[in-house]
Amino acid sequence: MHDEILRFFNGSGSESKSIGDKGARLVRSGARFGIFVPAAVPPDYFEDKLNSMAIRSGEINGRSGVFISCKVSALKEVFAGECARFLEDDCLQRIMKDPFSWWNELKALYGNVLADENHYFVFAEFLVFLMLHDECSKSETEKRVMWKSCSATHDIEMSDGSQHEVKSTVRRVASVVTISSKFQMSVDPAHPFFLYFVRLEPERNDGISIQDLIVRAGALGCDVDGIDRLLTAQGLPPGSPKRRTRFAILEAKRFDAGTGPFPKLTPESFRPECENLLAAVENFSYDINLSAVTCPKDDILDKLRGVARG
Repeated sequence: MHDEILRFFNGSGSESKSIGDKGARLVRSGARFGIFVPAAVPPDYFEDKLNSMAIRSGEINGRSGVFISCKVSALKEVFAGECARFLEDDCLQRIMKDPFSWWNELKALYGNVLADENHYFVFAEFLVFLMLHDECSKSETEKRVMWKSCSATHDIEMSDGSQHEVKSTVRRVASVVTISSKFQMSVDPAHPFFLYFVRLEPERNDGISIQDLIVRAGALGCDVDGIDRLLTAQGLPPGSPKRRTRFAILEAKRFDAGTGPFPKLTPESFRPECENLLAAVENFSYDINLSAVTCPKDDILDKLRGVARG
């Protein structure tokens, strides 16, 4: 099977090809090559990375499933061997049954430290989502709040078109945040855009956990099943000990990053004559020191603590 997979990976053009009798397919798309495994996956888009590999949800020929891929040409032969192992009957059955649990075990085996340490940002997004949901439910408008996280450009979107990006840290002093995508700070002038900064302290017995926030979400009338699927897609399935890590909320600010003079780099920041050059740039990231930002902001610490505690 390894040789068959490698020959396909070495081909040209974007296409897919059936392999085996369980519905799996070999896939080439642009610079990426890998396999598609049919599986019952949540409707929310999901993507995650592990070293040179990536997994994302999607569908082929009307069947939903996951794409497991790589785009490092020098690793085609090695990755073909990995894919052959993934397509062995026992492993394939596990992926088809629960691809995200399988992926999390793979991450633990290969040591994706970033995923292990950074679940605090999920907590911060969840917290801001609950605050916005609570604000909308108390207003006379029909606005809805949608927690998108990794499935969209911005973490949280609202039905009125406003967009909300959440940044968090567990450092005690620094106020530097990383903008990790060239589209993350893209702003539609017709709609409000806000950036949140939340400072947390983990492992506090008097703190609040993701599991506590799930209970609060139910009390506030949120779609708890949808939230549970989103948490699972981000590596925090039911029963995960990370759901019970307690955080103290030390600082929280909301910046008007849309109409305010907020420093940001977007594709629109470049001169028109640089358009062709920018098209070849797959991504860029940069750091912003929020302590030096002078645009309008408000302290939302009490609001976040209030919605978390009930």
